[in-house]
Amino acid sequence: MRKLLLSFGVAAVTLSASADKVVFIAADALSAWAETPAEIADANQTIVMPEGFYFLTPADRAPKVSIEKPLASNYLSMSVIKDRAELDGTPIEKVNNSYVTSGGLRWYDNCWFNITPAKGVTVKNIIIRSQSASYCKTINMVKGETTLASTVNTTDAANTFQTLAVNSSEAFKLHASKQNRIFYIIFETEGTPEGVMQPKISPDFGAVSNTTEITLTAPTAGSEIYYTLDGSAPTTSSAKYTAPIKLTEGDVVRAIAAKGEETSFEIYQDYMVMNAEESTPALFDFTNFTTLYSKADGTTIPLDKLPIAAKNLNIPITTDNVFVNNGVEATVSSGKIFRSWTFGNVVELRPDNGATLTLTAPENKYISYIYLQGSKIAGQQYDGEEGMLMPCMVNSSKALWSAADGKTPKSVTLTSSIADEYINQVYVYLKDIPGGSGVAEIGVDENAPVEYYNLQGIRVENPENGLYIVKQGNKVTKKVIR
Repeated sequence: MRKLLLSFGVAAVTLSASADKVVFIAADALSAWAETPAEIADANQTIVMPEGFYFLTPADRAPKVSIEKPLASNYLSMSVIKDRAELDGTPIEKVNNSYVTSGGLRWYDNCWFNITPAKGVTVKNIIIRSQSASYCKTINMVKGETTLASTVNTTDAANTFQTLAVNSSEAFKLHASKQNRIFYIIFETEGTPEGVMQPKISPDFGAVSNTTEITLTAPTAGSEIYYTLDGSAPTTSSAKYTAPIKLTEGDVVRAIAAKGEETSFEIYQDYMVMNAEESTPALFDFTNFTTLYSKADGTTIPLDKLPIAAKNLNIPITTDNVFVNNGVEATVSSGKIFRSWTFGNVVELRPDNGATLTLTAPENKYISYIYLQGSKIAGQQYDGEEGMLMPCMVNSSKALWSAADGKTPKSVTLTSSIADEYINQVYVYLKDIPGGSGVAEIGVDENAPVEYYNLQGIRVENPENGLYIVKQGNKVTKKVIR
């Protein structure tokens, strides 16, 4: 095979120019670079590993359903080995803790992955880009009775590659010697995928309305799709897909395509369902810091406040920090906006234990739903009568707050019960307030003294630090008390 040498500073990685390349990349990993790295820019297929994704959801992160969740392309499938005892008799302990943070995969040493090439495909080489030299651990491959180890190409913290010669058209197993944190895995393959291609699913976003139609399509002509909604693995005995699916609650869609005796790799997507048609949400995207607008001057917050570095850097959050998107205000009481090379090199919101995230609707609107997505948000809590916060039953990276029937909350406050929650995106869905805008319509005497109301419309006699509605005469404004 013809070889192509790519250089990154002192780093070097050898790739085959003639092979196909399939890349499994952690969500938001490319925020680390101004442009896509050359070694993955020409990938034949790219599979995004979503933040918070567990290949085997641990029970403490999924109190209702604990399931295996493979990731697959048309070239190969990657899944966790549930029972390590089949390899060397060692009980599994940390396999459940191997998961995707925003920007990186944390691959723990007790976790074995099973790699299955598609019919007609041979995996030639594996190239792994680790997040730093300190988290670049040896990858061992088990193929039949043979065990092979990876080669580390460089010790440069910012450009650490590992390579492993595979040359296998049969399933094989991968194991990290100790905890490895990686941006992406490149599988170099030869041959054309034969047989049945995996189905496609739309939409692939985690929050949908109960009126949304989930559609499955089969790329292979003549194949039929079979699916499940309860988290179980689909087979040809599962429900046959004949029309778009409407979901009634938080469901898991798992599907395969089949033709004759052959079946495809699986497609997987979990959803949280809103019980109404919802408008386009206001989005607070902490993985893209420049999408946040400051309350003080209405300008975007520059990303260069958080330069890439080999150590953790952050902007502390106080009650002075107010962000705005489409008229919705977000205030965080304490914590940090965080960026770390070794933790994924992306921006995340990390509230402190006991910190609050308060979301306030613009005039004449109320909050109907809030969808939270992150690397780890299992500790978010809501204590109030105006709504309910429900975690995703199979994915600790998702939660959905919904307003109670008959309630029209102008503001919602969520509390973090543990330190270092990793919140990446917050979607706020709004509706029109029936008949007016609440506090702003309360009539008072022109000579009335200054009055303060909290964001729920309740009068506060002695306001402390925070955001308040201020009334004096016919004038109503909002003010931050410091």
